Amino acid sequence: MFRLFPRMFGKVFLSFWASSLLVLIAVGVVNAALGTRPLLRVWLANSLTWYGQTAVELYEHGGPSALNNYLTDIQASGIDGALLGPDGALLGSHKVPATTDTVLARERLSRRNENDIQTWTSAIPIPGNRGEYIFVALEHPRRRARIAFQPAALLARMVAGLGVASLLCLLMARYLTRPIRSLQGVARRIAAGDLKARAAPVMGPRDDELGELAIDFDRMADRVQTLIERQQTLLRDISHEFRSPLARLTLSAELVKRGDTDAASRMEGDLRRLEALISELLTLSRMEASDRNSRRDRIDLSGMVRRILEDAAFEGRPEQKTLVQTGANEVMMQGDANLLERCIENVVRNAIQHTPQHTGIEVNVTLSDETPAGQVATIRVIDEGEGVPEHALPHLFEPFFRVSASREQSGRGAGLGLSISQRIVELHGGAMEACNRAEGGLEVTMRFPVVQGWGSNVGPASRM
Repeated sequence: MFRLFPRMFGKVFLSFWASSLLVLIAVGVVNAALGTRPLLRVWLANSLTWYGQTAVELYEHGGPSALNNYLTDIQASGIDGALLGPDGALLGSHKVPATTDTVLARERLSRRNENDIQTWTSAIPIPGNRGEYIFVALEHPRRRARIAFQPAALLARMVAGLGVASLLCLLMARYLTRPIRSLQGVARRIAAGDLKARAAPVMGPRDDELGELAIDFDRMADRVQTLIERQQTLLRDISHEFRSPLARLTLSAELVKRGDTDAASRMEGDLRRLEALISELLTLSRMEASDRNSRRDRIDLSGMVRRILEDAAFEGRPEQKTLVQTGANEVMMQGDANLLERCIENVVRNAIQHTPQHTGIEVNVTLSDETPAGQVATIRVIDEGEGVPEHALPHLFEPFFRVSASREQSGRGAGLGLSISQRIVELHGGAMEACNRAEGGLEVTMRFPVVQGWGSNVGPASRM
């Protein structure tokens, strides 16, 4: 469908221009109807004074006949006039208009120009050689309209005002649409693949809504760039993770063909590793697509941790690794029970894998005091291992991240456990972090918001 002004610049310019035009017309009409009366009063007095002086000169030099001819001539231009002599008698054949009685009486009292805009009548004293005359005049309606509106002067003022308004509208429309065009250009650059393009440097410093829009746009661009880079990194890491077991499977298949039955057991191990990797990837994908409010159960967080530690104790028993739960006996919160159990279990099993023999793992569950933001349930998983280098801590929750080759070889998971745990914590509105302890070992902290009014009972530590 065709639109007269499809561009925003044209719409803004036309809106300002039309508004200015309407204002000018309204001002012109009001000015003509009301605002010009003081000016008309002055103009009327000055113009009729000239007519009166001419009438007196013609009378004194040409007599009544010359005066009568002149008064007849000005009658055609819309003026009914009469001339009174110094003695007050009527001169010539033109009678005094009946509507001029009021201004004539005022003139005889004040002895100065008198006029009435309502009736457009005037009585003006004119000095002559024989004394002071009085010129009395009545303006016709057609002359009133021509003087009141003065089309040529009014049109000139409107054209001049419209020209200035058009220039101001042009500048205003350009000022409003220029940053939008700049933002559009940045959006096109991002769509073309330039993920580093940003709007704020292009638009310059602005303290208005458009400046705030540029800041929000850049935040969105930063988020998009981060997500795309994470996706590319994840795909690259997935390719790397699949390459090694697939290569070993290919080699094992060749060995099985040659009769090496031991290769079959290695194939089973690689297949289990691929299965675990695919399972973790599917879980991570579901986490990215999950709705934070998809499911909400009433959960006893302490009881959930207790059950997880009871199951995990069997894994640490061969190497004499003990698991201890401390803190509150009961901490209630809302959440997805299955996801939360998977989250805590991933962190606990990661601690078991990387803590030395004959050491312990502590899982502390606490509930913060009441704050304006509500209560927070905190789970701390503390091991007695070697910890993590400081430079690796910010990357600890990235998919497939390995601190070192030795950890990669010792790890039996797919490298996605901590990433999945962090995503689950974020889905529940919480936060997750890791730090090295001064006493040695790694401490992983998970914090979850708790519904107000749900308390906790503190009890002694339990060992598994």
